[in-house]
Amino acid sequence: MLLSSVIHRHSTNTENSDEIPFKSTLKRVFLYGTLKTGEKNHHLLQCNGNGISKFMCKAITCIKMPLVVATHYNIPFLLNKPGVGYNVKGEIYEVDDQMLKVLDRLEDVGNFYDRETIIFDVLDSNHKESVEAFVYVLNKYPAGLLNESMMSDYRHCHVKRYISPKDRRHGTSKELLWKEY
Repeated sequence: MLLSSVIHRHSTNTENSDEIPFKSTLKRVFLYGTLKTGEKNHHLLQCNGNGISKFMCKAITCIKMPLVVATHYNIPFLLNKPGVGYNVKGEIYEVDDQMLKVLDRLEDVGNFYDRETIIFDVLDSNHKESVEAFVYVLNKYPAGLLNESMMSDYRHCHVKRYISPKDRRHGTSKELLWKEY
């Protein structure tokens, strides 16, 4: 199955200075790694200066996808390889455009990750409910990442310590990160 039948790419070009600012509508984003509650980058969602973020629900991907922790920085990656791995658990937040830009910058959208839309099953509901949300995935990655241990739920306490971008001595270029693969 091709993920293009399940995932839809979204343009993240927000540099059009002719746009008139209107009231921002909230967008849903699924977080599966260091942005989840209790993880290293969750503070970005809590900072009022970054925009609006509201916890919506816990959720799980409707399709299996490989979630791996890789590189010497121990980064969680969701690979665009549907049908491989596990249904991945995470949290869905509603965010405004300003917060979405903060998240896109952290994930280096367009250069590293891609922000795409898929369907998730809500885990907090007494009845089966599905929601659509953005998710950050890797579309281009070394095949060796598929040999890494896959997981359904990222928790920093279960893996080696994540090293945030500000603490990385050698940068985060794709060539450098993928060197070991």
